[in-house]
Amino acid sequence: MPEDPSPAKQAAAYVELLDHLGIDSVFVIGNPAGGPSLYHFAHDYPGRCQGMILQSSVVPGDTKPLPPRFLMKAVFGSDFIYWSSVRLFGRSMSAMFIPKEVFNSLSEGERKTMISSLYLSSLPVSARTKGILFDMYVSNLAIDETFPFEEITVPVLVVHAKDDPAPPYAGAVIVSERIPGCRLVSIETGGHLLIGHEEEIRDAIRKFIRQ
Repeated sequence: MPEDPSPAKQAAAYVELLDHLGIDSVFVIGNPAGGPSLYHFAHDYPGRCQGMILQSSVVPGDTKPLPPRFLMKAVFGSDFIYWSSVRLFGRSMSAMFIPKEVFNSLSEGERKTMISSLYLSSLPVSARTKGILFDMYVSNLAIDETFPFEEITVPVLVVHAKDDPAPPYAGAVIVSERIPGCRLVSIETGGHLLIGHEEEIRDAIRKFIRQ
């Protein structure tokens, strides 16, 4: 992690990676916190980006208050504290990503699998602490309505659920209206994880790439 990390520097690192691999251009897909760096990648390096897919990505207009940084550093800086928090509060924590109605529609086994894949797959979280704090307090906040979305010239597909409790659907609409030629796929229900719409989303992405 550099001294002054930013989504723009992440985008520059992607270009270095492509150069190293000898790849001219790629399609890129960004889930939540991956979005900000891809906005910069598509804007700053359009020749390297064949198309951008934003799936439940960070969007402007997310004004929910953040918890104190010292608290998040303590939780995400300790594998034991993080694991204990998930074991004790995993169900309530899931509300940050999954609407209550959607969560209640899942079987008990599906709920346990969801919590495990959402949270426990991050262990050892202590190896990710700097990146998580960067996402929360720097990268996610960097995409606001002042970003020059109108200057993005590559094809863009936005996939977002209307009931997403995390990045607001209204922000996805803003992005799709401001990026020229952007296509918005609106999912009625499914929350941040777009539960139950996997094949529909795969089809939309296949169609986008073919076109």
